[in-house]
Amino acid sequence: MIKTHEVMVKLSALREGSEDNPLANFLTTLDKDERVIGVVKLNTKPVFSETHITGRCCDDITIHFLVITRTKD
Repeated sequence: MIKTHEVMVKLSALREGSEDNPLANFLTTLDKDERVIGVVKLNTKPVFSETHITGRCCDDITIHFLVITRTKD
């Protein structure tokens, strides 16, 4: 059986090697019979603070990943 999962990660978590990395955390929670067969970067969205509504500066960027997994079923 093939499943898809959307995982959102902030770029700052990837850069800093933070332990709060949703993609890495998700991969460690997979069942032992579930295997990752693909990861696709869907899009990148800036996350603006309320003080930077003009869009000239952003606090962080959120990256959306689609993780495709398969089980033996």
